[in-house]
Amino acid sequence: MRKICAIALLLGSFSMPVVAQTAPHGKEDPVVRSQRLLQGAWTLQWMKGGDVAKLYPAKKPLVSINVAYGKISGFNGCNNYFGTIKVEGDKLFFKGPLGSTKMACDQVDEQKFMSLINEVKTFKVADSNSLELSTAQGVALRFTRLPKKSNQQNQPKNK
Repeated sequence: MRKICAIALLLGSFSMPVVAQTAPHGKEDPVVRSQRLLQGAWTLQWMKGGDVAKLYPAKKPLVSINVAYGKISGFNGCNNYFGTIKVEGDKLFFKGPLGSTKMACDQVDEQKFMSLINEVKTFKVADSNSLELSTAQGVALRFTRLPKKSNQQNQPKNK
């Protein structure tokens, strides 16, 4: 019976993706906090070199990040996109190019958004509701967090 409990406990630990870590003084580790805050769904508010309202008149691009499973997905103004990421501190690494659906859309510059998001190197979450994604040239995209209900609907389903 002890062996069964030990095996169940061991197997269960592999299925739990993220556990909040605390520093010795009882506060959450800043890296863990940053990654926890990155988790969720975000809507585009600003983009380097483009007017978001004019480029995406019908629906703004979205990004949904699941740090625990290393997934990124979203909507680029025309098509859905998806990929695999690795987060280390404030660094965001894409494991290969992002994939996307291939619908044809008029009057939407989805490529501008995709070219910027594919170049992202770092992130910063401010006040837990504002996300900045930066390339080597500086801040490229700014997002605001979607409300929890929308946030859950836009989370990647692949685990």
